[in-house]
Amino acid sequence: MSRQHRLPALRAERGTTALALNNAALHPGSAVGSALGGPALGAGPAPYALPWVAAGVAAAVLRSTWRRADAPGLWRA
Repeated sequence: MSRQHRLPALRAERGTTALALNNAALHPGSAVGSALGGPALGAGPAPYALPWVAAGVAAAVLRSTWRRADAPGLWRA
């Protein structure tokens, strides 16, 4: 199930707000990706290495935001 279907299902009364916030978060993510991609290419790696650089950045972000399953979180009911 895609995020666009799951968010309104989680909070039906605030579904449109959740979707708007989700879409608003995508724009800074695209900007940061572009801002990091240019210098990454300028630093010397070949263009085919850029997805690996992006995967490393994504892994670092996921690791920094990882929570234990029993920790209270935003989406827990």
